[in-house]
Amino acid sequence: MDAHELVRRYAAGERDFHRAELTNAELITADLKGINLSRADLEWANLSGAKLNDALLNGAELVNANLINVDLSGASLIGINLSRSDLSWANLGGANLSRADLSEATLRGADLRGADLSRVEMIEADLRGLILNGVNLRGANLRGANLSGTELTYANLGRVDLIEADLSGANLSGATLCGANLSRVNLSNANLSGANLSRVDLSEVKLSQANLTKANLSGADLDKADLSNLELIEVDLSGANLAGANLSSTNLSRADLSGANLRGANLARAKLIGTNLRGANLTGAILTGANLEGTDLSQADLRSANLSGLILNGTILRGANLSGANLREVELFEANLSRADLLEANLSRARLTGANLSRSTLSEANLSRATLSGAHLNRATLSGGTLYKVDLSGVNLSRADLGDANLSGANLSRADLSRANLTAADLSGANLSEVDLHGTIMPDGRRRS
Repeated sequence: MDAHELVRRYAAGERDFHRAELTNAELITADLKGINLSRADLEWANLSGAKLNDALLNGAELVNANLINVDLSGASLIGINLSRSDLSWANLGGANLSRADLSEATLRGADLRGADLSRVEMIEADLRGLILNGVNLRGANLRGANLSGTELTYANLGRVDLIEADLSGANLSGATLCGANLSRVNLSNANLSGANLSRVDLSEVKLSQANLTKANLSGADLDKADLSNLELIEVDLSGANLAGANLSSTNLSRADLSGANLRGANLARAKLIGTNLRGANLTGAILTGANLEGTDLSQADLRSANLSGLILNGTILRGANLSGANLREVELFEANLSRADLLEANLSRARLTGANLSRSTLSEANLSRATLSGAHLNRATLSGGTLYKVDLSGVNLSRADLGDANLSGANLSRADLSRANLTAADLSGANLSEVDLHGTIMPDGRRRS
């Protein structure tokens, strides 16, 4: 069948042309509304400007077809092969393209509003600047596709394969990307505010200048991702994998990072004000110059972490593992460190005024010249610790274990040492004025009455 016969029979009222052989057919501006061309062969056909609205083209072959400015609105295109076709300025509004193959197709200026693109093949497709707001792309294959500047607000991109795709400058606010694979994707300058990226693979992704405000990244894989200098305020990163990620100078204020893996991550100069890091793994993380005021680090793993000189006022470190951590000259005013593990930690010159260290483990810790006035150390373990010239005035050390501790030159005036253990402790030059030693075991092993 040639193009002329098709047009003649259509004009006579015939509509069913399924499985028709129309390779290289010239159907420019043809009016074929509602036609059935399912499983028809239209490879290399020229349908530019044709009217095919509400047509049936399920399973049809249109490889390398010219479909510039074609009207396919409301058409059923399920499983159609449009690979390498030119759909520039085509109207695909409301069309069903489920399972269609659009690999390497050109869709510049096409209208896809309300189209169903679920499970579509769009490998290396050109989708630059398209308006795809609210479009269903669930399960689609968009590997290597160009989506730069594309509008995808509230689009469904669940389980989409976007490996190495270009989404720079794209608007994905409110979009759903649950379970999508965005490995090595370019999302620089993209708007992802309020987007759902839970369980998404974002490993080695480019996110420079991206907007992720209030995005959901819970359980996402951000291994080695570059998130530096971003605004991640109130972002949900609970349980996310951020091992080795670059978060330097990033604003994570009030973000949820509970249970996140931040092992070896770079958080230098990051803003973590009021951030939830409960149970997070921060072993080997770089926190130089970070602001952790009011941060919840309870149950967090901070073994051997370098926190020297940081401001941690009001920080919650209850039950945190800080063994071997460097806390030199840190500011921990009224911080909660109850039940924290500070074994062999360096707290020299730390300012711990009013801090809660009750039941914490400070064995072999270095607290020399630290300020602990008004701190709570009841039932704390300080055996073998260095508390040389430490200000412990008025501190509650009741039932604390200070066995073999170095308290030489320490100020213990008005401190509560009732029932504390001072066995073999060094108290030379210490100020013990008005100290409560009721029931205390003294350095010689004798208990005070």
